[in-house]
Amino acid sequence: MANAFAAEFLMPKKLLAREAHRYSLRALAHRYLVSMQAMEIRLKELGLVCKDLRGAV
Repeated sequence: MANAFAAEFLMPKKLLAREAHRYSLRALAHRYLVSMQAMEIRLKELGLVCKDLRGAV
């Protein structure tokens, strides 16, 4: 429960849904001040794809 709260607090679904397709994984991680691994996990949880993950999924 604490992890879910932290993920939503640091990487809000509403904002990521608007921005994911515009930025690379690295750019999103930098923008939200989280690790690339944390951002990748969050994007997968939300079913979102960023610029550099489009063909990889």
